Amino acid sequence: MTFSEILKVSQNDLILQKVTKCLMEDIWSKEAEIQPYMKIRDRLSSKSGIILNDTKIKIPKCLQKQVLQIAHEGHHGMTKTKALLR
Repeated sequence: MTFSEILKVSQNDLILQKVTKCLMEDIWSKEAEIQPYMKIRDRLSSKSGIILNDTKIKIPKCLQKQVLQIAHEGHHGMTKTKALLR
């Protein structure tokens, strides 16, 4: 997954766009979908159109499953990993 892909999807994610606007204007919406971000607003920033939570990229919801799959590629689980080490 590339930075460009995350950026493109982030730019089309309505919630992340609202959060970006809130960060830029420092005016936070009362919408329920924005509230989780408002609670951590002191840790949020926007860099080149990407939302960051401290140094971690906020992955758009529609990419989260794909990111988990990538993270688990090659990981066989504890039992299989131990068996491979024997």
